[in-house]
Amino acid sequence: GLFSSTNAGSSWTQAGSAVTTTSTLQTQTFTFSVTGTVRIEIRKLSGGSSRINIDDITINDNGSTGGGGGTVITGKKFLFDASHLENAGSADWQIDADGTENVPSYTGGTTVELKAQRYPTPSYTGITSSTAETYWTGGISAWAVELVKKGELVESLPNGAAITYGDSSNPQDLSNYDVFVVVEPNKLFTATEKTAIMNFVSNGGGLIMVADHTAATTAGTDANGYNPSDRDGDGYDSPRVWNDLMTNNGINNSNPFGFTVNYVDISEKPSSNVYTGTNANATKVLNGAAGTASKLAFYNGSTATLTPANNANVQGLFWRSSSTNGGTTGVMALLSTYGSGRVFFIGDSSPCDDGTGDPNDNLFNGWSGDSPSGFTSHPALHLNASLWAAKAQ
Repeated sequence: GLFSSTNAGSSWTQAGSAVTTTSTLQTQTFTFSVTGTVRIEIRKLSGGSSRINIDDITINDNGSTGGGGGTVITGKKFLFDASHLENAGSADWQIDADGTENVPSYTGGTTVELKAQRYPTPSYTGITSSTAETYWTGGISAWAVELVKKGELVESLPNGAAITYGDSSNPQDLSNYDVFVVVEPNKLFTATEKTAIMNFVSNGGGLIMVADHTAATTAGTDANGYNPSDRDGDGYDSPRVWNDLMTNNGINNSNPFGFTVNYVDISEKPSSNVYTGTNANATKVLNGAAGTASKLAFYNGSTATLTPANNANVQGLFWRSSSTNGGTTGVMALLSTYGSGRVFFIGDSSPCDDGTGDPNDNLFNGWSGDSPSGFTSHPALHLNASLWAAKAQ
């Protein structure tokens, strides 16, 4: 059984019922509401000298009130997708890539791009508080390195690997992770993959969705003269991939997270039109353990329109400078919950680009050195959102 104490062990209270022997038990969840300094004990209540095995103990903060900051729960597992051509074109949305592969190009044919492997190398165990993001080779290595510095674990889902949920034969099944991070996917998720993602979130997983700029059609250039971000030329870019997930998943096809991605190309350098209300989840993302996120710059991104009628838990975080704070349009970043899981969306990949990675790609440092706006608290936003999605703060 699980017991907690808030008075240094003078007295203990059991949470829930005692767990008895069963051949089918895989996961047991205990929920208790306590404040202050808490001690937790797992006690063997009977069975004499018989042995019990306990694996993967996870403590989640599921409180609905309270502010940001505080202690970060370590050991959360983040899976960064690299199976949907995140390396196509002049992009490298990977945390570390040691191999190469031929990737379709929007102009036809293929290009040779760096290919991510499951475990970043060198080992994460070599990362210290002073380790540079170039420790790993990827356009979003800074994001991953900073998560490791906070005590979290990171992996990549390589091209060719399967996205599943509840498949014990898959060592990278989503049930083995706390958060699935997908930065600018460039091909549609399959029906099986969409079912897996939706069930993962519904059952408590975190999903981080990053999009990029687009236009009404992926053919030709947009109103600003840029090619839509369909980097592999299959007719789908990240906004379309995300909208397909939210409207064609076979479980809830009515924007279950409470928003839709707009087919636009916008820039904000930067916006300080940030949420200032009392929503507890928003407070943790905007003023959490990684610092305060007060400005957000987009360098050709998309926006979202909130649809709270589909999910009342959706909450805007940043709006365009010209949009109404608290409104449903012009949303640059947002959060939502679905089932017992958490979702964070941002409409541009530039803020997580650390400027280094595949030497054959044209990368820019929007993570901490974007210009001309200067430092815009992009690390704080992404790291706080990651920790919140993982229920680590």
